Amino acid sequence: WVSNGYILGLTLVIPLSAWLAQRIGGRRVFLLSLALFMLATLGAGNADSIGALIGWRTLQGMGGGLL
Repeated sequence: WVSNGYILGLTLVIPLSAWLAQRIGGRRVFLLSLALFMLATLGAGNADSIGALIGWRTLQGMGGGLL
């Protein structure tokens, strides 16, 4: 489920990435996705349960999908 959470987050955000880049600019989308990915990585590293890890990995996938 940990890997599936990442893939789910990734596939949810990929279709929105082009629209978001046109809307707010590519540089801002890149910085937003980088910040989201780093925050989710810190959260996943400090997760104390499997549910929290799955949630953080899903957010990590969302950040990675925008990159």
